[in-house]
Amino acid sequence: MVDAFSGRFGARLMSTFSRHGMVSIMVLADGTQVDVGFEEGGQVELDGVVHVIERSVEYLAASATLTRGMLVTVAGKSFKVKRQPDPKDDGTFCIAYLEPSSS
Repeated sequence: MVDAFSGRFGARLMSTFSRHGMVSIMVLADGTQVDVGFEEGGQVELDGVVHVIERSVEYLAASATLTRGMLVTVAGKSFKVKRQPDPKDDGTFCIAYLEPSSS
């Protein structure tokens, strides 16, 4: 559960990241804009083993409520939330995994 300190600290972190150009904007279907960390995804080979990195966004939990199947736009591309977002650590931030939207 997020306490008041964690929530304020998370908000300050996102504000700082935003000021330094380290965030992307995610637009929800209702037009709400949310600052996110965007991971495009891909593959990385480490010691001969291929690791798949899923396309995802990390965001302040208090800034949006995402659900499986929800449509969002990030970096000018449309995506669908692949599964229910996962809270990180104390729940201040969440990670939502994305897949390309067919619409």
